[in-house]
Amino acid sequence: MNRILLIEDDLELAQLVSHFLGKNGYQVSHLANGNRLSSLLAAQQFQLILCDVNLPGRDGFALLEQLRHQFEGPILMLTARGDEQDHIRGLQLGADDYLIKPISTALLLARLRRHLPSEPCLPLALKLQPQNQDACLGTHPLALTPTEYSLLALFVQHFEQVLSREYLFENSVGREYDGMARTIDGRIVRLRKKLEQVPRSPLQLKTVWGQGYRLSAKDVA
Repeated sequence: MNRILLIEDDLELAQLVSHFLGKNGYQVSHLANGNRLSSLLAAQQFQLILCDVNLPGRDGFALLEQLRHQFEGPILMLTARGDEQDHIRGLQLGADDYLIKPISTALLLARLRRHLPSEPCLPLALKLQPQNQDACLGTHPLALTPTEYSLLALFVQHFEQVLSREYLFENSVGREYDGMARTIDGRIVRLRKKLEQVPRSPLQLKTVWGQGYRLSAKDVA
């Protein structure tokens, strides 16, 4: 699962971005400034950093210079400063991309996916047929209901990523999650059981406590 570090002093914006990226299978850590940056980078591994420019204390450009000595992954600047010279400065200091606020969530997600490492390939043993909603794992038909097939298709699209209950509910049930419904939990239990019934199944549907669920390749002993 891709982990993203968001450095943003606008707490409301940070919450919105974190929530949106969380719904799309990313795990986001947030800092309001660069005070704890070094210790956090030492303690956790991130695949991408999204950094504002106008920060209290050291600004994003100063942090960018520091980051290039500590972090090898992509760094994207997200800022309201659209001046061409700021853009050039950010790229010269080592930013991999320079995004101007306001930015749509769809465009933000597209730019992140452009820089993030490719997700693991889904095992070839799993075959989905959207025309008739049939699913087969190896030589074993899974006999899924339409709702279970829809759920599995979502996991396939985000293989090895943690998907929240809210995201799964809204994208498979088709209505806004009210925070109370446990419809998804029951479907997860049934789908997991059908995957586990396949002998030597290469897939496992894991519960990630406090975050959601993840379809991943089964560890081989």
